[in-house]
Amino acid sequence: MRSGIILFAALMALANLLVVARSQEVDYPAATPVEPAPNIKTPGPDMGNFPNGSYTLPQGRAYLEFSPFTLNGPETGTPSNYSTPFLLRYGVTDYVEFRIFSTGIQSNHGSGDNTTGFTPSAFDLKVHLWDEDKTGWVPSTALEVWLQTDLTSTAEVFDDGFQPAVNLNFDKSLPCNCSVEITIGVTGAEEFDGSQTFQETVQWSFSRNLTDDFNVFLNGYHNAIAGPGNGSGEMIGAGATWYVSDRVALWSSYNVGLNDDAPTTLSQLGLSIAY
Repeated sequence: MRSGIILFAALMALANLLVVARSQEVDYPAATPVEPAPNIKTPGPDMGNFPNGSYTLPQGRAYLEFSPFTLNGPETGTPSNYSTPFLLRYGVTDYVEFRIFSTGIQSNHGSGDNTTGFTPSAFDLKVHLWDEDKTGWVPSTALEVWLQTDLTSTAEVFDDGFQPAVNLNFDKSLPCNCSVEITIGVTGAEEFDGSQTFQETVQWSFSRNLTDDFNVFLNGYHNAIAGPGNGSGEMIGAGATWYVSDRVALWSSYNVGLNDDAPTTLSQLGLSIAY
């Protein structure tokens, strides 16, 4: 009997200690997810070279990419021109990116066409499908679709009607701080008689990081640039990207046309800013 009383008293004392301990516990608030800071290196600029990357912006983040200096030499049916292409990017989710781009203000000169005005805008959606397999040869891949419209166009000479496009964007890292980007797609084009045709397009870039903040690249395209800007035919060139800070990158390239359908030259200087 006495042992039972002692055991009961011990259990009651232990229960009392547990109640006191529980009452003194501090309820800490749940940890708030840390929002990633704006970073121009991740996923990186899309306007620096001809192809588009396969990676998308984190949810809620934005990029402004802009070339205040783009100079195209003449090509078949198009005079030489100066333009200011831009690209606005916004992360809808971590894997879906909404984009608006345009060739911006364009000024034609030569061949009797001296038109200056704002060019049409395009609405673009990029979806990241999967990451690269670093142990194999499967590249990072994205699906991109856009529709160019005549919205914002201020001159009939710039109007090309509604032009849809579908692209697959690929990225693959290589040894020695190198990487390759390839964009393969189909783009709509309006002919002079108003009919709609579709043409295959390819853009590529081979780059190497010389330092953590500076890389050089070779790039080229077949039939069109993957994004804002004028382009047709075949073109090849070289350029560089300098990551000035975590939020700002400067890039430039010089390119030459390989046939009569391409501009004789394409010079570009621009910047990308992360928000």
